[in-house]
Amino acid sequence: MTKIVKKILLEPLLHFLLLGTLIYLYYNFTQQTQTKPQIIITKQDIQQLKKNFVQKFSQQPTPTIINALIQKEIQNKILIKEANKLELDKGNKESKNSLIKKMNFILNAKSAIQEPTEQELREYYLKHKTDYARKTSFSFYFIHFNNLNKSQSDDFYSLLQFADKRQIAKKINDKSTSWLKKEFGNYFTIKLLLLQKGVWHKAIHSNKGMEFVYITDYNTTDILPFDDVQERVYNDYKRQLHKKNYLSAYLTLFNTYIISIEQ
Repeated sequence: MTKIVKKILLEPLLHFLLLGTLIYLYYNFTQQTQTKPQIIITKQDIQQLKKNFVQKFSQQPTPTIINALIQKEIQNKILIKEANKLELDKGNKESKNSLIKKMNFILNAKSAIQEPTEQELREYYLKHKTDYARKTSFSFYFIHFNNLNKSQSDDFYSLLQFADKRQIAKKINDKSTSWLKKEFGNYFTIKLLLLQKGVWHKAIHSNKGMEFVYITDYNTTDILPFDDVQERVYNDYKRQLHKKNYLSAYLTLFNTYIISIEQ
Protein backbone atom coordinates (compact mmCIF):
# COMPACT_ATOMS: atom_id res chain seq x y z
CA MET A 1 0.00 0.00 0.00
CA THR A 2 2.85 2.41 0.89
CA LYS A 3 4.56 1.79 -2.47
CA ILE A 4 1.32 2.51 -4.30
CA VAL A 5 0.83 5.80 -2.42
CA LYS A 6 4.42 6.85 -3.14
CA LYS A 7 3.94 6.02 -6.79
CA ILE A 8 0.77 8.10 -6.98
CA LEU A 9 2.45 11.06 -5.29
CA LEU A 10 5.24 10.94 -7.84
CA GLU A 11 2.84 11.00 -10.79
CA PRO A 12 3.30 14.20 -12.89
CA LEU A 13 -0.44 14.29 -13.65
CA LEU A 14 -1.29 14.45 -9.94
CA HIS A 15 1.21 17.29 -9.48
CA PHE A 16 -0.41 19.12 -12.37
CA LEU A 17 -3.91 18.67 -10.92
CA LEU A 18 -2.83 19.82 -7.45
CA LEU A 19 -1.09 22.85 -8.91
CA GLY A 20 -4.13 23.65 -10.99
CA THR A 21 -6.39 23.43 -7.93
CA LEU A 22 -4.12 25.74 -5.93
CA ILE A 23 -4.01 28.26 -8.79
CA TYR A 24 -7.80 28.16 -9.08
CA LEU A 25 -8.32 28.66 -5.34
CA TYR A 26 -5.82 31.52 -5.24
CA TYR A 27 -7.38 33.18 -8.29
CA ASN A 28 -10.87 32.80 -6.87
CA PHE A 29 -9.78 34.32 -3.53
CA THR A 30 -7.91 37.24 -5.13
CA GLN A 31 -10.83 37.96 -7.44
CA GLN A 32 -13.16 38.12 -4.44
CA THR A 33 -10.74 40.38 -2.59
CA GLN A 34 -10.39 42.67 -5.60
CA THR A 35 -14.10 42.93 -6.38
CA LYS A 36 -15.52 43.14 -2.87
CA PRO A 37 -14.80 46.12 -0.61
CA GLN A 38 -13.53 45.35 2.88
CA ILE A 39 -14.83 46.22 6.32
CA ILE A 40 -12.03 46.00 8.88
CA ILE A 41 -12.64 46.05 12.63
CA THR A 42 -9.31 46.80 14.28
CA LYS A 43 -8.20 46.10 17.83
CA GLN A 44 -8.40 49.84 18.43
CA ASP A 45 -12.01 49.83 17.21
CA ILE A 46 -12.87 47.07 19.68
CA GLN A 47 -11.20 48.88 22.58
CA GLN A 48 -13.13 52.04 21.71
CA LEU A 49 -16.42 50.11 21.54
CA LYS A 50 -15.76 48.70 25.03
CA LYS A 51 -14.87 52.16 26.35
CA ASN A 52 -18.02 53.72 24.88
CA PHE A 53 -20.17 50.96 26.39
CA VAL A 54 -18.73 51.50 29.87
CA GLN A 55 -19.23 55.26 29.58
CA LYS A 56 -22.85 54.83 28.49
CA PHE A 57 -23.99 51.99 30.76
CA SER A 58 -21.53 52.15 33.71
CA GLN A 59 -20.70 48.45 33.46
CA GLN A 60 -18.15 46.26 31.70
CA PRO A 61 -19.44 44.48 28.57
CA THR A 62 -19.55 40.69 28.67
CA PRO A 63 -17.94 38.68 25.80
CA THR A 64 -21.41 38.23 24.27
CA ILE A 65 -22.06 41.97 24.40
CA ILE A 66 -18.61 42.67 22.94
CA ASN A 67 -19.48 40.42 20.00
CA ALA A 68 -22.80 42.27 19.60
CA LEU A 69 -20.96 45.62 19.68
CA ILE A 70 -18.65 44.38 16.91
CA GLN A 71 -21.56 43.18 14.77
CA LYS A 72 -23.32 46.51 15.27
CA GLU A 73 -20.12 48.36 14.30
CA ILE A 74 -19.88 46.27 11.13
CA GLN A 75 -23.45 47.26 10.29
CA ASN A 76 -22.69 50.93 10.90
CA LYS A 77 -19.55 50.84 8.74
CA ILE A 78 -21.48 49.20 5.89
CA LEU A 79 -24.24 51.82 6.11
CA ILE A 80 -21.66 54.64 6.07
CA LYS A 81 -19.90 53.18 3.02
CA GLU A 82 -23.22 52.78 1.22
CA ALA A 83 -24.18 56.35 2.11
CA ASN A 84 -20.89 57.57 0.65
CA LYS A 85 -21.54 55.57 -2.53
CA LEU A 86 -24.87 57.37 -2.88
CA GLU A 87 -23.10 60.68 -2.16
CA LEU A 88 -25.48 61.44 0.68
CA ASP A 89 -22.76 63.58 2.22
CA LYS A 90 -22.06 65.51 -0.98
CA GLY A 91 -21.41 69.17 -0.27
CA ASN A 92 -21.77 68.67 3.48
CA LYS A 93 -19.60 67.35 6.26
CA GLU A 94 -22.13 64.91 7.59
CA SER A 95 -21.50 63.14 10.88
CA LYS A 96 -21.33 59.36 10.84
CA ASN A 97 -24.55 59.15 12.85
CA SER A 98 -26.32 61.35 10.32
CA LEU A 99 -25.22 59.13 7.42
CA ILE A 100 -26.33 56.01 9.31
CA LYS A 101 -29.75 57.57 9.92
CA LYS A 102 -30.09 58.49 6.24
CA MET A 103 -29.20 54.98 5.10
CA ASN A 104 -31.58 53.46 7.65
CA PHE A 105 -34.29 55.75 6.29
CA ILE A 106 -33.59 54.43 2.77
CA LEU A 107 -33.58 50.79 3.93
CA ASN A 108 -36.78 51.34 5.87
CA ALA A 109 -38.38 52.87 2.78
CA LYS A 110 -37.31 49.82 0.75
CA SER A 111 -38.75 47.59 3.47
CA ALA A 112 -42.14 49.28 3.48
CA ILE A 113 -45.04 46.92 2.88
CA GLN A 114 -48.38 47.30 1.20
CA GLU A 115 -51.46 47.57 3.35
CA PRO A 116 -52.53 44.03 4.21
CA THR A 117 -55.92 42.71 3.20
CA GLU A 118 -58.31 41.37 5.81
CA GLN A 119 -57.66 37.89 4.44
CA GLU A 120 -53.91 38.29 5.01
CA LEU A 121 -54.54 39.49 8.56
CA ARG A 122 -56.87 36.58 9.27
CA GLU A 123 -54.29 34.12 7.97
CA TYR A 124 -51.63 35.73 10.17
CA TYR A 125 -54.03 35.60 13.14
CA LEU A 126 -54.66 31.88 12.65
CA LYS A 127 -50.94 31.18 12.32
CA HIS A 128 -50.14 33.08 15.56
CA LYS A 129 -53.41 32.58 17.40
CA THR A 130 -51.78 31.74 20.75
CA ASP A 131 -50.41 35.31 20.75
CA TYR A 132 -54.03 36.46 20.98
CA ALA A 133 -55.18 34.11 23.71
CA ARG A 134 -55.73 34.86 27.38
CA LYS A 135 -52.43 34.07 29.08
CA THR A 136 -52.12 32.56 32.53
CA SER A 137 -48.35 32.11 32.93
CA PHE A 138 -45.09 33.04 31.20
CA SER A 139 -41.56 31.81 30.58
CA PHE A 140 -39.15 34.51 29.44
CA TYR A 141 -35.62 35.89 29.40
CA PHE A 142 -35.08 39.37 30.79
CA ILE A 143 -32.28 41.90 31.19
CA HIS A 144 -32.63 44.36 34.05
CA PHE A 145 -31.48 47.97 34.32
CA ASN A 146 -32.23 50.27 37.23
CA ASN A 147 -32.88 53.15 34.85
CA LEU A 148 -32.13 54.14 31.25
CA ASN A 149 -32.85 57.26 29.26
CA LYS A 150 -34.32 56.90 25.75
CA SER A 151 -30.93 57.06 24.02
CA GLN A 152 -29.46 54.37 26.28
CA SER A 153 -32.55 52.18 25.92
CA ASP A 154 -32.55 52.43 22.12
CA ASP A 155 -28.80 51.73 21.90
CA PHE A 156 -28.98 48.63 24.09
CA TYR A 157 -32.08 47.34 22.31
CA SER A 158 -30.25 47.64 18.97
CA LEU A 159 -27.54 45.29 20.32
CA LEU A 160 -29.97 42.54 21.30
CA GLN A 161 -30.54 41.38 17.72
CA PHE A 162 -26.85 40.36 17.63
CA ALA A 163 -26.69 38.67 21.05
CA ASP A 164 -27.45 35.15 22.27
CA LYS A 165 -30.18 35.61 24.87
CA ARG A 166 -28.98 32.56 26.83
CA GLN A 167 -25.62 34.25 27.42
CA ILE A 168 -26.80 37.69 28.54
CA ALA A 169 -30.20 37.29 30.18
CA LYS A 170 -31.78 35.71 33.24
CA LYS A 171 -34.59 33.18 32.75
CA ILE A 172 -37.95 32.95 34.47
CA ASN A 173 -39.90 29.75 33.93
CA ASP A 174 -43.66 29.26 34.01
CA LYS A 175 -44.66 32.00 36.45
CA SER A 176 -48.30 32.96 36.85
CA THR A 177 -49.59 36.45 36.14
CA SER A 178 -50.40 36.87 39.84
CA TRP A 179 -46.76 36.05 40.72
CA LEU A 180 -45.52 38.47 38.06
CA LYS A 181 -47.71 41.26 39.43
CA LYS A 182 -46.17 40.80 42.87
CA GLU A 183 -42.61 40.51 41.56
CA PHE A 184 -42.57 43.10 38.72
CA GLY A 185 -45.73 45.13 39.22
CA ASN A 186 -49.12 45.47 37.56
CA TYR A 187 -47.96 47.72 34.68
CA PHE A 188 -45.21 45.28 33.64
CA THR A 189 -47.60 42.31 33.72
CA ILE A 190 -50.25 44.08 31.64
CA LYS A 191 -47.62 44.97 29.04
CA LEU A 192 -46.37 41.37 29.01
CA LEU A 193 -49.87 40.14 28.18
CA LEU A 194 -49.75 42.06 24.88
CA LEU A 195 -46.33 40.92 23.67
CA GLN A 196 -45.43 38.30 21.08
CA LYS A 197 -43.05 35.48 21.87
CA GLY A 198 -39.83 34.76 20.00
CA VAL A 199 -38.50 38.34 19.74
CA TRP A 200 -36.79 40.89 21.97
CA HIS A 201 -39.00 43.73 23.13
CA LYS A 202 -38.04 47.25 24.08
CA ALA A 203 -37.59 48.01 27.77
CA ILE A 204 -40.70 47.84 29.95
CA HIS A 205 -40.96 49.70 33.24
CA SER A 206 -41.35 47.46 36.28
CA ASN A 207 -41.41 48.13 40.01
CA LYS A 208 -37.69 47.26 40.00
CA GLY A 209 -36.59 49.47 37.09
CA MET A 210 -36.58 48.59 33.38
CA GLU A 211 -36.68 45.14 31.77
CA PHE A 212 -35.86 43.99 28.24
CA VAL A 213 -37.97 40.89 27.63
CA TYR A 214 -37.83 37.87 25.30
CA ILE A 215 -40.84 35.57 25.80
CA THR A 216 -40.16 31.89 25.07
CA ASP A 217 -43.50 30.37 26.05
CA TYR A 218 -46.78 30.90 27.83
CA ASN A 219 -49.82 28.95 28.94
CA THR A 220 -53.17 30.09 27.60
CA THR A 221 -56.87 29.54 28.00
CA ASP A 222 -59.35 30.67 25.32
CA ILE A 223 -58.29 32.49 22.15
CA LEU A 224 -59.74 35.97 21.69
CA PRO A 225 -61.91 36.49 18.58
CA PHE A 226 -60.24 38.13 15.57
CA ASP A 227 -62.56 41.13 15.72
CA ASP A 228 -61.47 41.83 19.31
CA VAL A 229 -57.74 41.88 18.48
CA GLN A 230 -57.75 43.05 14.86
CA GLU A 231 -55.70 46.19 15.61
CA ARG A 232 -53.05 44.16 17.46
CA VAL A 233 -52.93 41.66 14.59
CA TYR A 234 -52.50 44.52 12.12
CA ASN A 235 -49.63 46.08 14.09
CA ASP A 236 -47.90 42.73 14.69
CA TYR A 237 -48.21 41.74 11.02
CA LYS A 238 -46.74 45.00 9.75
CA ARG A 239 -43.94 45.06 12.33
CA GLN A 240 -42.88 41.46 11.65
CA LEU A 241 -42.97 41.77 7.85
CA HIS A 242 -41.15 45.10 7.92
CA LYS A 243 -38.42 43.61 10.13
CA LYS A 244 -38.06 40.66 7.74
CA ASN A 245 -37.79 42.99 4.72
CA TYR A 246 -35.25 45.24 6.45
CA LEU A 247 -33.07 42.26 7.40
CA SER A 248 -33.21 40.99 3.81
CA ALA A 249 -32.19 44.42 2.46
CA TYR A 250 -29.31 44.68 4.94
CA LEU A 251 -28.04 41.13 4.24
CA THR A 252 -27.97 41.96 0.53
CA LEU A 253 -25.56 44.79 1.35
CA PHE A 254 -23.62 42.70 3.89
CA ASN A 255 -22.90 39.99 1.32
CA THR A 256 -21.17 42.49 -0.97
CA TYR A 257 -18.39 43.05 1.61
CA ILE A 258 -15.47 41.07 3.00
CA ILE A 259 -15.41 41.38 6.80
CA SER A 260 -12.13 41.25 8.73
CA ILE A 261 -11.89 41.40 12.53
CA GLU A 262 -8.48 41.76 14.16
CA GLN A 263 -8.00 39.40 17.10
